[in-house]
Amino acid sequence: MKGKILIVDDEPTIVSVFKRYFEALGYEVRGSRNAEEAIALADKESFDFIFLDHLLPGMSGLRALPKLSRRRKTPVFLITGHYDDELKKDARHMGAAGVFEKPLDFEALAKRLAKPVP
Repeated sequence: MKGKILIVDDEPTIVSVFKRYFEALGYEVRGSRNAEEAIALADKESFDFIFLDHLLPGMSGLRALPKLSRRRKTPVFLITGHYDDELKKDARHMGAAGVFEKPLDFEALAKRLAKPVP
């Protein structure tokens, strides 16, 4: 196993495609539909990487970023369909290891996971 990933997105199709792609590459993948559930999972389990949607029901991904990135210093990548430079700046300030725009380029995500996280 290459590592354990948590994908947080309220869109089941995105979680499903994400799981299929990364499980085929040798990662263990867990899915969560909202930030609150993801935080609870991160309290119970250790993850090597977290991909967090920006727009979620309840707590936004941006608000959940610091709560998730502090847990075991796990790198959290924000994913969004509403990308702009201000969001990228805010996400970095809140602890994101990176920001990826939807539709997701899974090959680019896989390459990013292969690099050491600063």
